[in-house]
Amino acid sequence: MDATMPSLLECMERRKEQRSSLRRVLIVEEHAAVIDMLRWAFRLEGYETVVAESENWIEQLIVRGNDFSAILLDLSSRSWLNRDAAIQRLEKRWRSFHYRKLPLIVLTTSLSAERHVNGYPLIHKPFHVGELLAKVESVVS
Repeated sequence: MDATMPSLLECMERRKEQRSSLRRVLIVEEHAAVIDMLRWAFRLEGYETVVAESENWIEQLIVRGNDFSAILLDLSSRSWLNRDAAIQRLEKRWRSFHYRKLPLIVLTTSLSAERHVNGYPLIHKPFHVGELLAKVESVVS
C-alpha cells in the first residue's frame, strides 16, 4: 500500500472535520425503536441528536443558543389533531430566536400522496434511512 495514500479512518476523520460545526438534529418521535434507529443513523453521519421527551418540547428546546441543523417532527401521533397549528406554533417559536428558515422535516404515517406540508418536506413512514439522510442534507445545505 502506498504510504502517501490516506487510510479509510483518516478519510472519515477529514470528512467529519469538513462538515460544519452545527450538526444537531432534534428528533420528535414517540416510538423508541424509531428513535434508536434515527440516533444510530445520524451518529454515523456525524450528527449529534437531541430527543424531545416532553410535551412542552417547543418551549424547552427551541430557545436561544439551542440551534438545530434539522428538526424531524413525527405528526403521526393522535396528539397532533391540527398539524397546521402545530407547525405554525413551532415556526413562531423558531422565529423568536433564529433568522434562518425553520429546518423542519415532517414524518407521517398518513396515506396521502402529499410530498410537502406547509412548505416543508413530508416523508412517509415506513421510509428508507438513506432517503431521510438525503433530505436532511438538503435542508442543511
